Amino acid sequence: MPTPPPTAPPPAAPSVDSVTTSPKQVASTAPTQVSGATVQRMKQILLAVAGVFYGLYIIWCLSLMTLLPTTNPNLVYLKSVGLFTALVGGIVFLIVGAFLLQRSTRPLLSADTKVRGIVRIALAVIPGLLISGIMPLMIIREPVLPMLYSPDDPAQLVAPLAVTFSLEQTVSILQQLKLRPLEYSWSNNGVATEKTVTPKTTIMFQRAGIYTVSANISLSNGTKKRVSKRLIIGEEEFTVSPPKPIVEQPAKFTIASLLNDPKLLSQVQWDFDSDGIVDEVTKTPEIMHTFYIVEKVKVTAIVDLTNQTRRTYEKEIDVGEPPPLPFSLTLETDPQKLVGPVPLGVYFYAKTEEPLREIYWGFGDGQNEQGPNVTRVSHVYKTPGTYGVVLRVRSASGEIAQISQAIIATPVLSIQDLTFDGTPEMDNNTLKGEVPLSVDLTPKTNQPLVQFYWEYPEDLNAEVKGAEFRSVFRHEGTYEIKLLAQEPEGSSVRIPIKIIATPPSAQPKIDIRPETGSAPLHVFFDASNTFIPENEKVAGFLWDFGDKEGGSKEQSGSSRMEYTYQKPGEYHVKLTVVTTNDKQYVAERTIIVLSQRITACGTASRLSVLAGGAIQFDASCSSGEPSTYLWDVRGEDRPNTIIAQSSDIKFVHVFEQAGTYSVTLTVENGDGASDSKTLSITVNP
Repeated sequence: MPTPPPTAPPPAAPSVDSVTTSPKQVASTAPTQVSGATVQRMKQILLAVAGVFYGLYIIWCLSLMTLLPTTNPNLVYLKSVGLFTALVGGIVFLIVGAFLLQRSTRPLLSADTKVRGIVRIALAVIPGLLISGIMPLMIIREPVLPMLYSPDDPAQLVAPLAVTFSLEQTVSILQQLKLRPLEYSWSNNGVATEKTVTPKTTIMFQRAGIYTVSANISLSNGTKKRVSKRLIIGEEEFTVSPPKPIVEQPAKFTIASLLNDPKLLSQVQWDFDSDGIVDEVTKTPEIMHTFYIVEKVKVTAIVDLTNQTRRTYEKEIDVGEPPPLPFSLTLETDPQKLVGPVPLGVYFYAKTEEPLREIYWGFGDGQNEQGPNVTRVSHVYKTPGTYGVVLRVRSASGEIAQISQAIIATPVLSIQDLTFDGTPEMDNNTLKGEVPLSVDLTPKTNQPLVQFYWEYPEDLNAEVKGAEFRSVFRHEGTYEIKLLAQEPEGSSVRIPIKIIATPPSAQPKIDIRPETGSAPLHVFFDASNTFIPENEKVAGFLWDFGDKEGGSKEQSGSSRMEYTYQKPGEYHVKLTVVTTNDKQYVAERTIIVLSQRITACGTASRLSVLAGGAIQFDASCSSGEPSTYLWDVRGEDRPNTIIAQSSDIKFVHVFEQAGTYSVTLTVENGDGASDSKTLSITVNP
């Protein structure tokens, strides 16, 4: 067998720095180093891009949590976008975290490397997962429900103070959430104040302190929402009721809340118009005042105490117009003037055409009355003081109208020397007389500074001037008027006066038409309104028309007669009414018949003529049946010289000389009535 030829040994590998390397190793070393660097750069780029998206995602989530929840309809869609973003982001963070966690827990890695990898993954992934979970919870929340209040200036929050709270913005938010408020239950520091169907209420804070006002809102879906507001009320001032006085309506001012011991009060000096001049001085802590101008005015109360100390309080008052009522509502009272001695009983009447759901009466002394039909109520004030009555009416549609009124209950005023001037004479506070009964009363007293006011029914046509009362009672019956007396110290008394108007005794009455005129005058006489007592009957009427020269004599006739007066004069008419009991009742009237009116009317054929010319004058147009005519011609340069005269109706005169002349016509009738007219004539040369 032949021996194979020997093979040549492989060539020796090249040596670098005495290190022997195989050719295969040499061929693969350089490409492996270039690939690793590229991978590293790609990892850095991926990390940078992921970091940018991570940061943008965080910023986006924070922006959504800032904008939402919102009541802006243009931004509502962001809620859906945010929820979708959070879902996608959460899923992405879970996938990335799972991938990185698998890479960081490979078996070939050391324990330290695995721990460091898990920590880095947690630091990177967990914040993203947290914000992806928190953001949906934040943006699906309900918007904040605000409670606004007025005044909102902290400097004005000084007790006692009335603050108006409003939930109108809250109502708008709820409506956008498809929720409809039905009722609002208000409370102050946990104590219920009132329930309203409108999103507003006013709460009076009498003392300084910290208060939490809350409102429970009942919704149409049966749920409730609660809104609260915390207020800090500062140092106390005097009280004004109502808090914003209404022009031309009385407002109550009181410093009662500022007095620890009311017995220490000496007097209060009130300045209501910021002029530094004391307007009124009271011995009591309360006073009523009426403003007549819509304005802001500073009111000052200077309080003097019996311990010789003085305190001064100032407060800016905003006097405004009365707020418009949502529907017609009036409050009537009896008595009309709400001032009187205790016990003071008052009847209240609420009048409106609006269908009502509920009526609330607050009497100002801690007592109230309410119900669906209490349009008429009465209340008795037993303690002197000033009370604010509130009438609050809720209509069937839910609207609320409110009216306030002030009542002053005073100590009893004693007037020992009270008397009355006038007629008829008063007997035990009672007046009596036949209709028509004329009453004229003026109260008199020597007590200083006592003022009197009269109260009487509206249908009584009375005239009051100061303390004087006048009226005529034309119908029989029993009437009552009241005299209110009040003195500056605050005491008052109300005195009822009874007026008894009895039926008239027999009273013949003559009506004349016309009552005067020119002769001949035809007159109608009517006695049908004659009053005769019920137990008697009229047998006949005897008339005397008073015209002796005309041949008139007393004649019997009916209740209606006619007569013609031919001549002017004053005539006395006498009527005698005869009854079946042979009683006679007499009435007399006077009628004046005037002379027939006469009017002078003169015409001239011409008003200008040459010297030597003639003019004809005519008085035929005169009226009133003249019996005599007189033409009188005189020169205007010689008015006292008669040039010519004539008694004819028509008269012709020749003017010989140039000049200006006056021609006067005077007419007169048989009754002595006369009239004149003058014409001016110009005679040229």
